[in-house]
Amino acid sequence: MGQTGCRIHARQWALPLLLLLFILVVATPSSQAQGKLYVLIVDELTWDQLTDQRYPTLAALAKRSYVASMVTRTAGATTTLNSVATIGASGRSFGTGSIQLAFNKDTPLQTQAASATGTELVTSATDSPNREQQPALTAAQIYERRTGRWPQGEIVNLGIEDLQRRNQGTEFGATPAALGTVLRDNDVVVAYLGNGDTHHPNRARSALFMDEDGQIPLGNVEVPPAQDPVFPFSLRTDFLSLREEIEEVKGQADLIAIEITDLARINGTASQYSAAQIELLRHLALTHLDYFVNEITAQLEGKDQLLVLVPTPPAYRLNVGDTLVPFLIHRPNGTAGLVVSPSTRRSGVITNLDVGPTILAWFDIPAPERMYGRRVNFVDHPRALEQTIEMRDRIVAVAAQRNHFLRELVYINIGLYIAATLFILLPEMPPWFGYLLRLTLPIAMSTPLALLLLPLVQPATPTLALVWALGIAAALALLIRLLTRRTIGGITLLAALTCAVILLDTVTGARLMQNSVLGYDPMGGARFYGIGNEYMGVLVGMAIIAIAPLGDWLPRLQRRIPLLAAVWFALVAVVISVPVLGANVGGGIAAAVGFGATFLLLKGTRFSSKFLLGIALLPLAMILINAIVDTGLIPTETSHLGHTLGLIGRKGFSEAFTIIKRKVGMNLKLFRYSIWTKALLGALAVIAWFSYRPSHLMLRIKERYPNLVQGFAGTTVAATTALIFNDSGVVAAALALNYTASVILFFGVQIALQNRSLQEPS
Repeated sequence: MGQTGCRIHARQWALPLLLLLFILVVATPSSQAQGKLYVLIVDELTWDQLTDQRYPTLAALAKRSYVASMVTRTAGATTTLNSVATIGASGRSFGTGSIQLAFNKDTPLQTQAASATGTELVTSATDSPNREQQPALTAAQIYERRTGRWPQGEIVNLGIEDLQRRNQGTEFGATPAALGTVLRDNDVVVAYLGNGDTHHPNRARSALFMDEDGQIPLGNVEVPPAQDPVFPFSLRTDFLSLREEIEEVKGQADLIAIEITDLARINGTASQYSAAQIELLRHLALTHLDYFVNEITAQLEGKDQLLVLVPTPPAYRLNVGDTLVPFLIHRPNGTAGLVVSPSTRRSGVITNLDVGPTILAWFDIPAPERMYGRRVNFVDHPRALEQTIEMRDRIVAVAAQRNHFLRELVYINIGLYIAATLFILLPEMPPWFGYLLRLTLPIAMSTPLALLLLPLVQPATPTLALVWALGIAAALALLIRLLTRRTIGGITLLAALTCAVILLDTVTGARLMQNSVLGYDPMGGARFYGIGNEYMGVLVGMAIIAIAPLGDWLPRLQRRIPLLAAVWFALVAVVISVPVLGANVGGGIAAAVGFGATFLLLKGTRFSSKFLLGIALLPLAMILINAIVDTGLIPTETSHLGHTLGLIGRKGFSEAFTIIKRKVGMNLKLFRYSIWTKALLGALAVIAWFSYRPSHLMLRIKERYPNLVQGFAGTTVAATTALIFNDSGVVAAALALNYTASVILFFGVQIALQNRSLQEPS
């Protein structure tokens, strides 16, 4: 009876257990249910080629995909080696020539010593001239000899140790091959197919997906190129072989990366061919690519996706200042839209650091802390492609304007410093020269605001942009002159107007700043949103001059100046530093210290230990408040501050020292090479000289405008703080002091003219 009861209970439980097992098997997420991710690596593909109607599949793909322009900044120059290392790490990295040495693990190889360096060279055993003297080793054996590990993957990279060593201790703190490592650790099977070989291995692009051990689970990096005498080296991609390789790995791989390098091979030999022949070769390569993409997209099904990845732009685009490349994600349903990244907060612009976290997100894998990029989001948009290309064109045009005339404007400003100083110090100079300076100095002081308003005009050429900028500056100077006849009123009003436009632009999305030649360049990858160091310097310097002399201009307000200053300074500091607005931490520190010092000076507070302690506590309070806002109230839109504090929290203060080292290094580099160093030194020279040498000048100004002189001291404190705490502190400090130096010179010219008129015989 007991045995019969057991059999009955077993039958009762058998069906539910089998049903539960079936549910677990079916319902458990798997990469097969997820669909496959195809990554088509087409190095040096441009937007113009991608949208060319001669290639209908490519043009249609761009039209029916989520698109963005990708910033290609690396730890060094924009080269393929640096780019693939940066994307693979999701952190700015240096590549090495040795990462080109990727092989299928069973490939027979031979080694020999380089005559110059004695390093170990690797050559194919079939091509080596001394193959009879040296026994061939497989790539796996050489890999084991170099690393001490026997490879588990089908592809090994013999340069992995060199790459790891090259990026050890760099200021950027990147972890080489982080993407491939995280994919491996989460059981995502990667297959890599293709190469960029000529008559030597050129397989650096496979480093995009190798893991920290230099391995890729599946694939073939030795797919032989097709022999074609029309193309450089008589080689082009063998698309038939690639299709066969895709079918072979399709059943095992979750991510299939396919390398097409014909454009890069053609561009690399461009100096040896006629321009017409290069265009013909590009056309042939793109025609082949168009057919191949048609076949790839035709086999996408279900949840499959195709990511078109362009690691580097061609040299001819770099030469015109364009470092942006296309980035596309295509789904079988053909939905079109914009790719949006929290790294840039600009629809249609992402960074190459975002590629890794985005691929991981597709497999529902969170990006680890050692990855510096962010996963992107997708926004449906009917004109996504047009808007992305328009933005690219605008970014490139502004960069061209910046390169063509911003340096000239700085030199003109320095020239005015020198001319005004000479007129003040040399009584024999004619009065007409002083009157000319009185006309030109206000135009120079209006230039930052003119450059901010310039995008409203959208000039077509750099020359036209320069004409417009000077015209707007002259119109602003005339407007201020018409609004107030008093010099101190005009100076205060111009500073206030400039600050008001900068603040309004910041709280409405910084559209003007993003497209200003004095704004930040997204192609440089240093800043994409908020207030850049250029206009931060302008705002901090002019915010002080906008409030300090208000009592000198309107004496009835003198008693209310401290209250007005407190409110004004708090407003400006909040806009500069809050993560959802200016998001400029260094600028917030400079503002807190400079504004605090100016406030205490306007109140008549004497310098003391309490004075200094109060100034020191202000930036700490600012950082704390913004950290709470950034990491607590808006965790999904964490800015640079939140990301940095998170890294310091996880890695300790060593990360803080790394950041400080990077900022100091950037400032030293800028100080040595930047035009802004000359502007900063010029402004400092003006302030120092006229404060201590011809003391009667500053005394005359102080007698008439005592509050203004306190503002001069405040801007000097703010500029010094910006120089210390900003990674582009030279730029910020120069622009913070520019207005102060110009005001001193303007008053100096005015006083010199008055002195000479008194000395003239009646």
